[in-house]
Amino acid sequence: PTRRSSDLLVCSLNTILGLMNELEDRYDWSKLNRLQLGKYAEYLCKMEFILHGCDVFASEVDDRGIDFVVRTERKVNGVDAIHHYDVQVKSYRLPGATPYVFIRKRKFPIGPGRLLALVQFDHGHPPTLFLV
Repeated sequence: PTRRSSDLLVCSLNTILGLMNELEDRYDWSKLNRLQLGKYAEYLCKMEFILHGCDVFASEVDDRGIDFVVRTERKVNGVDAIHHYDVQVKSYRLPGATPYVFIRKRKFPIGPGRLLALVQFDHGHPPTLFLV
């Protein structure tokens, strides 16, 4: 049978609408409880650092406000410059609660070797990562 261009357009539109529904289901963050969402955020951040060529060292116990340590290495004037950063991951979901994140200063004091990875989970969308 011969196809009309309008048949292809309808097929393509239906395919696109189906994919959009699948993505919305994939990014339904309400399926995860608070602890699951936090662990997802932590692993996501680790993978992003690895994708950017960093070494990631996990903390076995999170009693000091450090979820993991990141090691970066690059050449500066022919010399290896190695840096280590303590990373704390926090997350929140939209819509819903206000995007407020609380961190105790004594657990995570501000400094050049400390990073906050903030992950926003918005229903129907992939997570958004912020590095502070």
